[in-house]
Amino acid sequence: MKMICCNCRKEHNLSKLRTCLGCNRKFCKECGTDDPLSLEKLSMSCWCWGCYINREQMNQAPKRSELRINRELAEMPQLISGNPFQKYEKVEYIAKGGTSRVYKIKDKIQGDFFALKEIIADQSRDLAIRREFLFSSTQTSDNIVKALEIYKEFNCYYVIYELMDLRLSDLLQKQTKDLHKDIICHIAKEVLKGIEYCHYINVMHRDLKTENIYLSKNGDVKIGDFGEMQELTEEYDQRNTVVGSLQSIPPEMWQRKDYDFQCDIWSFGVILFEIIERRTPFPNRTVLDTMQNVINGELPILSHKRDEGLKRLYLACMERNPGMRPTAKRLLNMRCMFEAKNERKSLMKKISKK
Repeated sequence: MKMICCNCRKEHNLSKLRTCLGCNRKFCKECGTDDPLSLEKLSMSCWCWGCYINREQMNQAPKRSELRINRELAEMPQLISGNPFQKYEKVEYIAKGGTSRVYKIKDKIQGDFFALKEIIADQSRDLAIRREFLFSSTQTSDNIVKALEIYKEFNCYYVIYELMDLRLSDLLQKQTKDLHKDIICHIAKEVLKGIEYCHYINVMHRDLKTENIYLSKNGDVKIGDFGEMQELTEEYDQRNTVVGSLQSIPPEMWQRKDYDFQCDIWSFGVILFEIIERRTPFPNRTVLDTMQNVINGELPILSHKRDEGLKRLYLACMERNPGMRPTAKRLLNMRCMFEAKNERKSLMKKISKK
């Protein structure tokens, strides 16, 4: 079967044409440039020159200044004084974490359901709560849980979020057999899209784990719980605070080195391992054991029966040298992600059974 290249207008065998990652049109080898971010050879994808130039110009949003960020956090016109219980009523308790509790709530007039996070805040947590709300309420990604309103009464914050149905960790715990490869690839791709968006606007999550990935009965996959997030700024293009959950902390954090977005890529690798193997890569260890294992120990590998593309994806994330870890954009260009099927309907069935 023959097809015309969209640039030179010459006829070529369809097998010789490649698809532009930007405009999705077909180009011959001479008219399309190889994807410089591709981790795999013989890729069927390329960039036409128009899309490649546009992509390079939009690769990263400009960093903001600390002054601008602090001013936004201090002013915060979205903050409503008082509590939300004139407008909403509690339906059921969902979960507890640290100084916060999460409830399912109902709008008394409209009848719509939402999630309410109730947070007891001291002065040290005040800015983190405000930072998380401002990010979650203004972000435009379909792969991040949306914050809608924020209230404060005395030392208690109440944050209203869109309601999700299940955490990824809960889905994995209730599975009696391995998830199908296509569902794994779908979940991984949606999480990576959320990570890519965060990194594009200079935000690190710093606490990525299966407990912070949320699923809905519509098949949505979204990242939530940005309480440990940090934005890289004009003044600080790296951070050095050790934060996150024991299982997900990358080597550079344990070593007290400066780090950037690549800390999230390591944590994504841990998530990927858990989705595939349905167990944590660093089980039941003390803090010291986990730290030594992450820094110097033998990293857990995926079972030999697993898909080769997923193995390559996992190993790319688990590079101990953060400079060798691919960006989220590069990972999305790996074949197992680029060719991943949309398994929203299959995921919906899984969630509906729980």
